[in-house]
Amino acid sequence: MKPAAFRYHAPKTVDEAVALLAEVAPEDGRVLAGGQSLVPTMAFRLAKPGHLVDINGIAALNRLEVAGGKLVIGACVRHAAFDKPVCDGPLGRLLSEVVRHIAHYPIRNRGTFCGSLAHADPASEWALVLSALDGEIVARSAVVMIAWKKSRAAMTRSPLALHATTSPSSAVSTSAHSEAGSAWARLPQNVPRLRIG
Repeated sequence: MKPAAFRYHAPKTVDEAVALLAEVAPEDGRVLAGGQSLVPTMAFRLAKPGHLVDINGIAALNRLEVAGGKLVIGACVRHAAFDKPVCDGPLGRLLSEVVRHIAHYPIRNRGTFCGSLAHADPASEWALVLSALDGEIVARSAVVMIAWKKSRAAMTRSPLALHATTSPSSAVSTSAHSEAGSAWARLPQNVPRLRIG
């Protein structure tokens, strides 16, 4: 099958993407990064978004670095980035072990860490890692930034951080605002009692 008709948008900045999402969310606007879950559901017409906001051209969303004691993973960072440890210590080794269990290499080359979390698949390896390590997702919308963390959810005028156990409302569905897009995920680099191998 072929997907239903939609309008394609390719913003070049996070602010432009946030503004576009605020505009197209009422028409079932969706974010496209890796597309490994969204595109097949569109092909079978299980999903019929009116708009696709392609964030692949936003360089800031490829961020993968340690900052403030946390590994920051941008919304466009592919699974394949974790084939080798991306940071020192057990966290880097854990992520490189976990990624080997995600689909197969072609999927890992396109699929994204944050996209996997946004899809909220209960079998997702990254959702388990985020929850086990008490990580968080930071999402932005034109109105709020949302922080999602295991212990609480908070809405502020700054980026929204969603904690691991409060966002998924059911399988493949989250409680995040439809106009909010995942900007990055954060995992604590030093987790007490984390051992690998």
